[in-house]
Amino acid sequence: MSRIYEDNLKDLSSAIKYRLLKHDATVQINEILPFHDSQEIEDRNCCVAESHLQLADIYLKLHDLEAARRSLTAAKKLYEGMDWKNKVVDIEEKLSAVDRQEQDTE
Repeated sequence: MSRIYEDNLKDLSSAIKYRLLKHDATVQINEILPFHDSQEIEDRNCCVAESHLQLADIYLKLHDLEAARRSLTAAKKLYEGMDWKNKVVDIEEKLSAVDRQEQDTE
């Protein structure tokens, strides 16, 4: 639903509303429980991290740099815990871009 608002209707305020609902559901569905093995934990953390990245993309389009930073940082922490270095580097580049945008607006 959020993708329709974002891509087709160019309605980012509705897109973020639906993306947040989806993110909350993703976090709940992927809750880590004591009986989950390491692979399942990694899979669940990956789903949540990707959801954070999708949120960050919309926040960046909305120029909500603080919210984008929070989402990117949350995704980075999850990927660091899984030792996914390439994803961490990609996120660090996005965080640097956010830093530059913040400096440009000051």
